[in-house]
Amino acid sequence: MMGTLYYSFNSHSFSKMKKLIFIPITLILLTSCSFFSKGTSNTEQTGSTMTQEGIEHAQTGQTTEERIEESKRRVNFRAMIRKGDYLSLKNDREAALRSYLSAYVRLKDDNVLERKIANAYFDLKEFSNAYKYYKRVPFVDLDEKEKKQTLQSIMFDETISMKNAEIKKLGLSHNELSYYWYIENCYTGIHNCVVALQAYTGSFAEIKKLKDITYSYEKVSADFQYRNALLAGALFESEQYLAGMKIAREITEKRPDYIIALKIAGYSAYELGRYREANTYLARYYTFESKDTKIAYILGLTNYYLEDYITSNLYFNTAVLGGYTPKTELERRLVYNYYILNDRKAMFKIFRYLLEEPDVTEDDFIIAVHIAKEDNNRAKAFLWANRGIEKFTDSDMLLSLRSSLYLNTNNLDRAETDLQRAYAINPRNPFTLLQYAKLHFAKNDYTSAKGFIKNVLEADPNSIFAEEAKKLTTDINKKEQEILATAS
Repeated sequence: MMGTLYYSFNSHSFSKMKKLIFIPITLILLTSCSFFSKGTSNTEQTGSTMTQEGIEHAQTGQTTEERIEESKRRVNFRAMIRKGDYLSLKNDREAALRSYLSAYVRLKDDNVLERKIANAYFDLKEFSNAYKYYKRVPFVDLDEKEKKQTLQSIMFDETISMKNAEIKKLGLSHNELSYYWYIENCYTGIHNCVVALQAYTGSFAEIKKLKDITYSYEKVSADFQYRNALLAGALFESEQYLAGMKIAREITEKRPDYIIALKIAGYSAYELGRYREANTYLARYYTFESKDTKIAYILGLTNYYLEDYITSNLYFNTAVLGGYTPKTELERRLVYNYYILNDRKAMFKIFRYLLEEPDVTEDDFIIAVHIAKEDNNRAKAFLWANRGIEKFTDSDMLLSLRSSLYLNTNNLDRAETDLQRAYAINPRNPFTLLQYAKLHFAKNDYTSAKGFIKNVLEADPNSIFAEEAKKLTTDINKKEQEILATAS
C-alpha cells in the first residue's frame, strides 16, 4: 500500500485523474522500455499465462473453435496486456489500467482481462468500478485475494444501498453472510452496532470477536468510548475500513480530543481513498503526537493527493528529519513535489541524496538523467548517466540516454559506442532504435535512418517515440528534397 510509487502514487481516481504522471509521458515510456523483449522473462510469463488460460477456457465449456478464436484474439492483443502487467508490477496502476482498458475495447468478455482491470481499479480505490468488473467474473473463478477485494468493493461502495443482498449473490456460507450483515449494521451507528453484536448467539469467530469487545473492555476501563475505540480498531485491523471510520468518527464528534479515535478515523479514511477526511483527522492527531514520523509521512501523502505540494513537502521533510524509513521512498516523493513546484534547485539537491542511497534503482537514475537532460543541465545528466551505468551495467536505457547526450554534443563516435552496447542488450527498445535513427540522420545516412525509423514504428507504433520517429521522417524528406533540388 505504501510502497515506492513514484509514478502514480495511487491517485484518487483514474476516471477523475487531473495530474500528469511523473514528468512528461516520455519518462514513463523510458522507465518501462524494458518491457520490449529485454531478455525472455516477459514472453515466458505470457506463455505460461496463455497455457493456464487455455485450461480455464476449456473448463468453461467452450468449443474448440471458440477456444481457437479466443486464442487468436488474445495473441493480437497480448502485447498490450503484457505491457499492462509490466506497468502493474511497477505500481504504475493508472498506466496499467489504461493499457488493460485499451485491450478490453477489442477483447470484450475476457475474464482474465476483467480481473486485471478490477484489481487495478481496486488498487486505485475506485471501488464502484472495481466491483463493476469483478462481478463479470464467476466468483468461484477468482483467487482468494480477489474474492476478498470483491467483498470489500461492495462494502466500501456507498452507492450500493443493499450490501447484504448484493453479497448474497456470491454464494457465501450463512456465517459469512451474517458477518457482513453485522458489519453493514455498524454503518448505522455505534448504538445499533453494539446492540446487534451483543444479541448474537452464534459461534462464528469473526462475529464473536467483535461481540467479546463489547463486554471485555470493562476489565480495563469503565469508559464506554474506550469500548467503541476498541471496536473501531478491531474493524480496521480486519480491513473493514468504512465501518471502522464511521465508528471512530462518531467517537470524535463526542470526544474531539480522543487521539486514538482520530488516528483510526484518519487511517481508515486514507485506506478508503478519502484523503481530505484523512488529512483532517490525522492533522488533528498530529497536534497531540508531533513525534509520530509515520503520521508525518501519511500527512505528506494526503496533502500530495490534495495537490498542496508545499504542505506535503513540509511533512515529508519532517518525516526525513524524524528518521522515517525507507528513506528512498520519501526522497522520490520529494523529487516529484519539487518538480511540480518547479523548484529545480531543491529537486536536484534531493536527487544527489537519492542517487547515493544503497537501494537506489535503475529507474531513479533514468529519471534523474532525463530531467537533467530536459533542463539542459548536461553536466549533471552526464554525471548521473555515468554513475548509473557503473551501477547498472546492463541498463540499455541508461546507455541509450547517454548516447542521446553525446548526440546533442555531436560526439557521434561515443554515441554509437553506447548504442551498440544498448542494442546488444535489448534490440527492440524503441528509444534505442530512435537514437540510432538520429545517429544515422546526423551522419547523413538517410537510408539507414529510415530503416531504424521503421523499426521504432514496429516496436511501439502508438508511443511518443513513434511520433518523434515520424517527425524525423519529415526532416529526412526535406533533406532529400534539398539534395535533389541542388543536384538539378
